[in-house]
Amino acid sequence: MGTNYYLIRKMEYREGTPVSLGCTSADTEVEKLTNGWVLRDTYYPTFEELSKDFTQEIHIGKSSCGWHFSLCIYPESGINNLEDWVQLFNEPGNKIVNEYGEQVSVDEMITVITVRKAPKWEDDPIAIKNYEEQAVESANDFALHFGGRSVTTYDEILEQNHAERGVNGLWAHKRDRFHRRGPLNSTYDYVVSGNDPNTCCIFS
Repeated sequence: MGTNYYLIRKMEYREGTPVSLGCTSADTEVEKLTNGWVLRDTYYPTFEELSKDFTQEIHIGKSSCGWHFSLCIYPESGINNLEDWVQLFNEPGNKIVNEYGEQVSVDEMITVITVRKAPKWEDDPIAIKNYEEQAVESANDFALHFGGRSVTTYDEILEQNHAERGVNGLWAHKRDRFHRRGPLNSTYDYVVSGNDPNTCCIFS
């Protein structure tokens, strides 16, 4: 289970500007007619009216319990790190919403990304050992009742989930061409995203 977050970005429309970036619910293009434009099923008779009302929906990323935050980056659009996102969060007219349509404050969004830990996590060697042993027991109990492969170590659980140890007991995404670790000791990973639907939702 997880929650997706989106930036609704206020900007002037220029021909070719994508309506959405990443995995979003927005339509993908502005349709040019002989006597106007259509955006999200709304007709605009003039370019000025279209541009005045234009917003771009950008997938910020996904918060999943027990994982680093999956923070989308869009190198082709100049969004390369959290600092670029924070600048966009604070631009006048922009707003952040979750997948349920609820508005989220800038401070709340930054906290969701940067202040994370696994449930019941304690930063102590004995507690960590107990935590990982309990995870193995839980995984095997699940496999026994619902099917799946049993495990003998915590590392096997990580391997099954294409994960590695992250910060504060969280799982981090294994490095591949879509996933990059965030800065040292950060609680978020970068997901290389874009307009290609085959690359925009590679979270785990």
